[in-house]
Amino acid sequence: MNETTTFDPSKKYTWQAEDKIQISGAEFGTIYNSLSNFIAGNITNTSTIIMLAEAFAVMQSKFIESVNGGIFVEATEEIQS
Repeated sequence: MNETTTFDPSKKYTWQAEDKIQISGAEFGTIYNSLSNFIAGNITNTSTIIMLAEAFAVMQSKFIESVNGGIFVEATEEIQS
């Protein structure tokens, strides 16, 4: 990849099923614990809502890293439709 790609939230992106995204143990714990609480029905618990927001922030950060690193690529019009 010769060009530097920068994440643009107005664009759609795609990736291959075999692409790898690396997360830390702490990031995994945030995602796992928040989803576990959500599935258990603890969504009315304020701490679960905060954990879900933190999990989303982790996923968003990894998404942006993946676009900027060339793992995720801008979707073509064919893919978007």
